[in-house]
Amino acid sequence: GVQIGTNVRSRTPITICPEKLTRAIETGDLAEIQGALDADPYLRKMAADDKKKDTLLHIACAAGHPAIVQKLIQRGLDPNATDLKGRAPLHHALGERFGNVPSAANLAGVVDHLLAANASPTLADPTGKVS
Repeated sequence: GVQIGTNVRSRTPITICPEKLTRAIETGDLAEIQGALDADPYLRKMAADDKKKDTLLHIACAAGHPAIVQKLIQRGLDPNATDLKGRAPLHHALGERFGNVPSAANLAGVVDHLLAANASPTLADPTGKVS
Protein backbone atom coordinates (compact mmCIF):
# COMPACT_ATOMS: atom_id res chain seq x y z
CA GLY A 1 0.00 0.00 0.00
CA VAL A 2 0.87 3.64 -0.21
CA GLN A 3 2.40 5.09 2.93
CA ILE A 4 1.38 8.43 4.41
CA GLY A 5 4.04 10.87 3.26
CA THR A 6 4.13 9.42 -0.25
CA ASN A 7 2.84 11.19 -3.34
CA VAL A 8 0.12 8.83 -4.56
CA ARG A 9 0.50 9.81 -8.21
CA SER A 10 4.25 9.33 -8.52
CA ARG A 11 4.85 7.19 -5.41
CA THR A 12 7.71 9.47 -4.42
CA PRO A 13 8.19 10.83 -0.90
CA ILE A 14 6.64 14.23 -0.26
CA THR A 15 9.14 16.62 1.27
CA ILE A 16 7.20 19.90 1.28
CA CYS A 17 4.72 20.49 4.09
CA PRO A 18 1.49 22.20 3.01
CA GLU A 19 1.90 24.97 5.59
CA LYS A 20 -1.11 26.97 4.42
CA LEU A 21 -3.35 23.92 4.78
CA THR A 22 -1.90 23.09 8.19
CA ARG A 23 -2.56 26.68 9.34
CA ALA A 24 -6.12 26.46 8.01
CA ILE A 25 -6.67 23.29 10.03
CA GLU A 26 -5.20 24.82 13.19
CA THR A 27 -7.43 27.91 12.85
CA GLY A 28 -10.54 25.99 11.83
CA ASP A 29 -10.89 27.36 8.28
CA LEU A 30 -13.12 24.65 6.83
CA ALA A 31 -13.65 26.48 3.51
CA GLU A 32 -9.89 26.67 2.88
CA ILE A 33 -9.46 22.99 3.70
CA GLN A 34 -12.35 21.91 1.51
CA GLY A 35 -11.02 24.03 -1.36
CA ALA A 36 -7.53 22.54 -1.06
CA LEU A 37 -8.85 18.97 -0.92
CA ASP A 38 -11.14 19.63 -3.90
CA ALA A 39 -8.17 21.00 -5.86
CA ASP A 40 -5.88 18.09 -4.95
CA PRO A 41 -7.58 15.04 -3.41
CA TYR A 42 -4.19 13.40 -2.98
CA LEU A 43 -3.39 15.78 -0.12
CA ARG A 44 -5.25 13.40 2.16
CA LYS A 45 -2.57 10.78 1.63
CA MET A 46 0.34 12.87 2.82
CA ALA A 47 1.80 13.70 6.18
CA ALA A 48 1.21 17.33 7.08
CA ASP A 49 4.36 17.34 9.18
CA ASP A 50 6.98 15.21 7.47
CA LYS A 51 9.24 15.05 10.55
CA LYS A 52 6.56 13.77 12.94
CA LYS A 53 4.42 12.02 10.30
CA ASP A 54 1.33 13.78 11.64
CA THR A 55 -1.51 13.50 9.15
CA LEU A 56 -3.94 16.34 8.55
CA LEU A 57 -6.32 14.40 10.78
CA HIS A 58 -3.80 14.32 13.67
CA ILE A 59 -3.54 18.12 13.49
CA ALA A 60 -7.31 18.66 13.28
CA CYS A 61 -7.84 16.39 16.29
CA ALA A 62 -5.24 18.17 18.38
CA ALA A 63 -6.70 21.54 17.38
CA GLY A 64 -10.17 20.35 18.40
CA HIS A 65 -12.15 21.10 15.23
CA PRO A 66 -14.98 18.53 14.92
CA ALA A 67 -16.27 19.78 11.53
CA ILE A 68 -12.78 19.51 10.04
CA VAL A 69 -12.25 16.07 11.59
CA GLN A 70 -15.55 14.94 10.07
CA LYS A 71 -14.60 16.34 6.64
CA LEU A 72 -11.17 14.69 6.68
CA ILE A 73 -12.67 11.34 7.67
CA GLN A 74 -15.24 11.69 4.88
CA ARG A 75 -12.32 12.31 2.51
CA GLY A 76 -10.76 9.01 3.54
CA LEU A 77 -8.19 9.84 6.19
CA ASP A 78 -7.49 6.88 8.44
CA PRO A 79 -8.67 7.42 12.04
CA ASN A 80 -6.12 4.81 13.17
CA ALA A 81 -3.08 6.15 11.28
CA THR A 82 -0.10 6.55 13.56
CA ASP A 83 2.51 9.27 13.64
CA LEU A 84 6.24 8.75 14.10
CA LYS A 85 5.70 8.15 17.84
CA GLY A 86 2.97 5.61 17.22
CA ARG A 87 0.13 7.91 18.27
CA ALA A 88 -3.23 7.86 16.50
CA PRO A 89 -5.53 10.87 15.97
CA LEU A 90 -7.48 9.88 19.10
CA HIS A 91 -4.28 10.22 21.16
CA HIS A 92 -3.88 13.74 19.75
CA ALA A 93 -7.51 14.63 20.51
CA LEU A 94 -7.02 13.62 24.12
CA GLY A 95 -3.52 14.94 24.64
CA GLU A 96 -1.22 16.99 22.44
CA ARG A 97 -2.44 20.49 21.54
CA PHE A 98 -1.77 22.82 18.61
CA GLY A 99 -2.70 26.46 19.16
CA ASN A 100 -5.50 27.36 21.56
CA VAL A 101 -6.97 24.81 23.94
CA PRO A 102 -10.29 23.66 22.43
CA SER A 103 -13.52 23.61 24.40
CA ALA A 104 -14.72 20.41 26.02
CA ALA A 105 -17.68 20.37 23.60
CA ASN A 106 -15.33 20.57 20.59
CA LEU A 107 -13.12 17.80 21.93
CA ALA A 108 -16.19 15.64 22.57
CA GLY A 109 -17.27 16.23 18.97
CA VAL A 110 -13.82 15.26 17.69
CA VAL A 111 -13.83 12.06 19.75
CA ASP A 112 -17.39 11.23 18.63
CA HIS A 113 -16.40 11.55 14.94
CA LEU A 114 -13.31 9.41 15.44
CA LEU A 115 -15.18 6.66 17.27
CA ALA A 116 -17.99 6.71 14.68
CA ALA A 117 -15.28 6.14 12.04
CA ASN A 118 -14.02 3.09 13.98
CA ALA A 119 -11.01 4.69 15.62
CA SER A 120 -9.64 2.18 18.08
CA PRO A 121 -9.99 3.37 21.69
CA THR A 122 -7.60 0.61 22.75
CA LEU A 123 -4.77 1.39 20.33
CA ALA A 124 -1.70 1.87 22.52
CA ASP A 125 1.20 4.16 21.67
CA PRO A 126 4.75 2.80 22.13
CA THR A 127 4.73 3.85 25.81
CA GLY A 128 1.66 1.70 26.42
CA LYS A 129 -0.78 4.60 26.75
CA VAL A 130 -4.20 3.94 25.30
CA SER A 131 -6.64 6.58 24.19
